[in-house]
Amino acid sequence: METSQEYYNSEELLPSCWKDDVRMNLLFSSFRNKEVNPQGWTDKMTFWTSLILKWNKLSKSATFSLHNLNMVFQRNGQVPQCLNIVLEEMKRQGQIQSLNNFIFENQRKTWFNWGADLLIRKPIRWGLNLLLSAVRWSNPTNEVFVNVMFLKGMADQVLNRCQNQIVSEWTDSILSEVELWQKCKDICPLMKTFELVLMILDKQNHLRILQHPDKEEKVIRFQSRKTNLSSSVSELEVGILNLKQVKHKLEENIEKLQEDYKGLRDEAQLAVRDKQKNKAANLLRKKKITELSMEKKQKTLENIEELLHRLQEADSENMLLKGYQTGVQILKSMFDGDLSVSNIDTTLMDLEEVLQNETEIREAMSKPFVGVSDYDTEELEVELDELLKGEQEDLTHLNKNQVNSEEELSTLITVKKHGISWPEIPTTPQEEESIIVHNKPVMLN
Repeated sequence: METSQEYYNSEELLPSCWKDDVRMNLLFSSFRNKEVNPQGWTDKMTFWTSLILKWNKLSKSATFSLHNLNMVFQRNGQVPQCLNIVLEEMKRQGQIQSLNNFIFENQRKTWFNWGADLLIRKPIRWGLNLLLSAVRWSNPTNEVFVNVMFLKGMADQVLNRCQNQIVSEWTDSILSEVELWQKCKDICPLMKTFELVLMILDKQNHLRILQHPDKEEKVIRFQSRKTNLSSSVSELEVGILNLKQVKHKLEENIEKLQEDYKGLRDEAQLAVRDKQKNKAANLLRKKKITELSMEKKQKTLENIEELLHRLQEADSENMLLKGYQTGVQILKSMFDGDLSVSNIDTTLMDLEEVLQNETEIREAMSKPFVGVSDYDTEELEVELDELLKGEQEDLTHLNKNQVNSEEELSTLITVKKHGISWPEIPTTPQEEESIIVHNKPVMLN
């Protein structure tokens, strides 16, 4: 079984209790009857389940077997004796699935295959699984399981990566399986796991896994507007694939030539320092040949890149032209009907006439009523003068009263300054009667 161990270390994977011999001896032992100690059984199952799922994530491996887990979790030469029960429980809860069942359920089927699976293969598979589980012929150590949820998460990441890298549907929507895997190797480093990821995306109709018509390799076509997703690979697509493969090989050759060029130059410098003139001259000739070959391949690579770029531009220009055509049709539909120059002129003339009538009506409404100017304005002015004169007399009388009030207030203040005081507030009925009778200010001694 293919696994990847370069993405994690044991310290990151293993829990802190891994060094506790007493604790780990208990966890490595076989499961006892759950009814005897339900809590202990649950804690042990939870420990191994979470550790297996954590290993899937760190190793970026969605497929595994019992044998893989025994090798990963080996401790002091001992392997866990309980993982078979753990895998059965995870399988029952739907956390993992056998690889055979996963492939069977995720294959894209035609109507004929669907009928054959429903009426023939599925009943036979069910009967064989039942028979094998009854007589225990199968080898549980080598059975491969799939972490379905983790695999679907990988599929989502691969789809997002590929969709973001599509610049042109002509050149980027079809590529070889190996090329696609190289682009997504950091997400899914194992090729076998990557094939399962593509199977999920194929079933979800995001892509199709096709066969190259001229080579023994798989071709991946993503959903696009250019071609039918399930149609066979066209000649244009084959040409694009060949250009991209040549481009990839040229890049690899140029990279190798650059390394050779640098090595020959360093060796020539070393030969000069060692005074090996003939060797230095031979190395310089090789360096020159390598440089010429590198320039030639670089020029070819630039031509291929230019051709692919022109294809992308043609796709963009085609989309732009279709956009212009759509816009023209929309504008034409808007101009259809009553929208014309003559209709616009007629409407503006009608609007001007209506505005002129509205102005005349407003001026007519602002004129005074008939007969208002016949009143005697001199008589009205005399009456107004009399009203103003009476108002002035009232104002003068009010000012005089205010002056008298101010004088009385001043007299009271003066009396207070000379020692005059008022009687105290009565507290008994007798005092109140005496004050009423003799209501006069009393001089203070």
